[in-house]
Amino acid sequence: AAWKPDGTAIALAGSTETRCAKGASLPILDALTGETLLELDQKSSISNLCWSPDGRWLAADRSNHSPADVDLWDLQAKKKVRPVEQMRSWIEWSNSNTLVGRRSFGWGFGTRIKMWDRTEGTLRSLAWINKGGHLLSYLGCSVHPRQKLLAIVRQPNITLGEKTEILEFWELDRIQPDHIRFDVHTEETGSNSVAWDPGSERFASGGQDGSIEIRSLKPGVEKKIFEASKEPISHLVWNPSGGPIVAIDAKKGLTAWDPSTLK
Repeated sequence: AAWKPDGTAIALAGSTETRCAKGASLPILDALTGETLLELDQKSSISNLCWSPDGRWLAADRSNHSPADVDLWDLQAKKKVRPVEQMRSWIEWSNSNTLVGRRSFGWGFGTRIKMWDRTEGTLRSLAWINKGGHLLSYLGCSVHPRQKLLAIVRQPNITLGEKTEILEFWELDRIQPDHIRFDVHTEETGSNSVAWDPGSERFASGGQDGSIEIRSLKPGVEKKIFEASKEPISHLVWNPSGGPIVAIDAKKGLTAWDPSTLK
């Protein structure tokens, strides 16, 4: 499911077997009444959805293995406009024209970060390559909703002496990553998810040990760390209003946490 940015509607995704309306549609429901506002004729099963910030575009990540991995819907015209090829998994809009996602090449072959520009129809690849020429896997990413920053958690590069998962910050207008870099957790716990605070430079990262760590790009800001689950944290979402952090663990357990009180 994915909330419309203004909170008035929600889009529902899933397999064609579990789809609630007519078995072959992507329903968009009124957030207050639950009434179906629109049904998109989405034949393929969907594993991820995201709205553009202006609410006009809806990107749907296919969960099958077709060449076109992400379908793009124009909600004003109520039609599918084009597929975005070679992109899947944790898709996010950095603005209403730029979609960010990743493309995995299988175990041992790493992951490429993809940025697709809707107006130009161009697709750029961002990837970290170690000295041996092997692509390292990116484990999670988050686009800052107001700043042109992309936070990426990736595997350590042992040829560079890195021992923990690395959190990198990329400027979306540049291909090369910034020099700002943090070790996210200790080698024993690791991390595979990250989410921005929409209203500041704070970010949260989820650990393999079930912990959540809140930090800031600004120096001198004290970090917070707390236990959110007994299972590894697989995904984090920070409420657009700056409120609760929602954590999903490896067993699909869902909890919400107040970033101020950590309760």
